[in-house]
Amino acid sequence: NQQCCHEYCAGGCTDSEDTDCVSCRYYENDGRCVRKCPEEKIYDPVTATEVINPKFKVSFRHKCLKECPNNYPRTSRGNCVKRCGAGQQNIDGVCRDCMGPCPKSCTGILPSSRNIQDHVVTAENINDFVGCTTVLNNVVIDRRTFVGDVESKPLDSIDELDKLKDIRNINGFLIIDSADYEEFRSFNYLRNLEQIQGQQLEFLKSFEPGIALRVSTNKYLESLNLRNLNSISAGNALIKRNSKLCYVQKFMFTRLLNSKNTQSVQFEENGNSTTCKNYGQVCHEECVNPPGSDSEHIGCWGAGDQLCMDCKSYWKHRQCVKQCNLGKEFIIESNKTCVECHSECEFGGCSGPTNADCKNGCMNVLDHTRCVAQCPSVKY
Repeated sequence: NQQCCHEYCAGGCTDSEDTDCVSCRYYENDGRCVRKCPEEKIYDPVTATEVINPKFKVSFRHKCLKECPNNYPRTSRGNCVKRCGAGQQNIDGVCRDCMGPCPKSCTGILPSSRNIQDHVVTAENINDFVGCTTVLNNVVIDRRTFVGDVESKPLDSIDELDKLKDIRNINGFLIIDSADYEEFRSFNYLRNLEQIQGQQLEFLKSFEPGIALRVSTNKYLESLNLRNLNSISAGNALIKRNSKLCYVQKFMFTRLLNSKNTQSVQFEENGNSTTCKNYGQVCHEECVNPPGSDSEHIGCWGAGDQLCMDCKSYWKHRQCVKQCNLGKEFIIESNKTCVECHSECEFGGCSGPTNADCKNGCMNVLDHTRCVAQCPSVKY
C-alpha cells in the first residue's frame, strides 16, 4: 500500500516517518523533521513554574542548533537573526529589550582649543543629539544657542532642546553659560543625564585643574532638574552667578564627585534663599536631604515631589509619597519604596512582587502556590 509522507516533510520522502523526509517543511532536529525547535523553557507541573529546558535549541535556516552561528544573535523565541529588532540590543548574543532608549553614541560638541567658546549647541547640530545616549565629547549651551551670531543659527524653539532628553552619559564636560533667554528657566531637557565623565575638561585660569560641569551667569534659570545625575568622574563643578537659581544646594554637587581630594565645587552668587522662599521656589514638603548631608537647607533639583534628593516617607516611581497603597503595593523597608503587587494578585495586598506573593487570593486561578491568568494545558 502506498503511504503518505509525514506531515512535516517537504520535497518527498523514502517512508512515512519524520526521519524519512527528503527535506523538512519546518525544522530539522537531530535527523527528525519537527514543527518547532525545543523551547528554552518548559512548564514544571510540580513547582508550577517555567524551568530551563536541557534540550533547548535555536532555529537557524530550517535547522535546530545548540547555538547560533557567530555574529547572529538570537531572539527570545530562539530564532537566530542578523540583527536585533527595533527597541532591542544584543547582550551576550541575545536580543533583549532596551531599558529606555537603546544605546547610541553621538559626537557632541568638539572643542576648537583648550577654550570651548567657539563651539555650542545650535540649530546646525541639535538633530545630531536625537536618540543619543552617550555624548563622546561635550555639551555646551550659551546665548548663541538661542539668539545665534554671524557664524551660527539659533534654535527655532527652546523646545528643540528636548532632543537632548535621551542623553545618559557625557564623556567630556557640560557647560550652561550666559543663556540669557527668558524662556530658559529650567534644564529639564537633560533630565535623564546620569554621568559626566570629565575625559575632556574646560580650563579656566581661576579654577584649575579643569571643569566638568559649569552652570554660570544664567539670568533666568530657576531650576536644573538634573534628577538622575549621580556622578562627576573627573574635573570640578562651578555653579555661579545664576541670580534666580533656587532649590539646589552645594552639597548636592559635592556628593557627585568621584574624589574629594582632587575635585571641588564652587557654589556662589546663586538665588538668595529668602527670595526663593518668598516666591515659593522651595523643595516639596516630602523632600529631605540624604543621610550624611551637612546642609541646613533642603536640596532638590526643582519643584514638585519627583525632584527630591530623598523622601521623608516613601519612594514610588521616582516620586515621594506620604504612604503606600497596601491594597495594591508592598513596602521595601530598606529603601522606603512602594512596589506594586503582581497583576494576578487580588486586591488585598502582597508580600513581594511575584505571583507567589499574593496575600488575599488571585484575580483568576491558583496554580500550586502561584496566581495565574489561566490553567496550563496539563491541568484543569
